[in-house]
Amino acid sequence: MAASGTQAFALPRKYYVWGTVVPDAFVAAMWLWLLAGGPGVAAMGERFRLLMLLAVPAALLYGVLSLHHPTAVALDDEGITLSGYGRAHRFRWAEAAPSIRLRGFLVRDRLLLRIGPSHPWRGRYWLTDRLQGYEALVAALQARSSPGEGARSGSAESTSSGDAPR
Repeated sequence: MAASGTQAFALPRKYYVWGTVVPDAFVAAMWLWLLAGGPGVAAMGERFRLLMLLAVPAALLYGVLSLHHPTAVALDDEGITLSGYGRAHRFRWAEAAPSIRLRGFLVRDRLLLRIGPSHPWRGRYWLTDRLQGYEALVAALQARSSPGEGARSGSAESTSSGDAPR
């Protein structure tokens, strides 16, 4: 991805550590606490404990496989790459541009990037304003999106949370 027009957007190290590594480590530690039957686990009931022993690793695995919270985004002349956990999802503009949708929410520090059609493991990504160059990233994605296909503005000022005005 050494194209001349490459733009890279990444989380600063402190946000990567405190927003990705620490929460995942905490969840993994809680799973180990459940597995070991630590203090208070018996009060939860055995069925709930077993459910959590299955659900917690499934949730962590889904996060790693889907990369739904990427820690880096790169745009170049060929396409877009979203990265996290040492993995990357790459989409060529020819495939992605007609189906890029940005959706802003009442929570203004993030927006949902949808690249579709997609399956459950790819195509839906939460972009936060902590990515360095976030506004430029949003502007570049808006320029590539197709308003005729239902793209949302996705700007930091967007407060829309539905598909139709209320």
